[in-house]
Amino acid sequence: MDDEVVVRGREWLNPIHSDDTGAISWHVTATGYGIDAELIMRDCSRQIALDFQFTPGKTREEEVFEKVDILLEQLQEFKSNLLLAKIPYQRLAKEWKDERKKRGN
Repeated sequence: MDDEVVVRGREWLNPIHSDDTGAISWHVTATGYGIDAELIMRDCSRQIALDFQFTPGKTREEEVFEKVDILLEQLQEFKSNLLLAKIPYQRLAKEWKDERKKRGN
């Protein structure tokens, strides 16, 4: 029987008092045959599962790590643009509120 090493992790994406079930979870399993890993992201009823499988020194190793790097880069880019979107939103919200005041609403 092959030795097997399994590492797992999970983090909830919502506050503990929330009814939402968003989470990110992952597992990495190493055996004599290679490495099998999965990343699962879910929010309410939607879920995405990404597979990361390779044999160290033989197959797909560089592709797997490049895939992880791209995911990290794109999540950071997404976060940066969410922060940037606040600027025009705050300006537009203020203009809308000022316009309503002028109209007496």
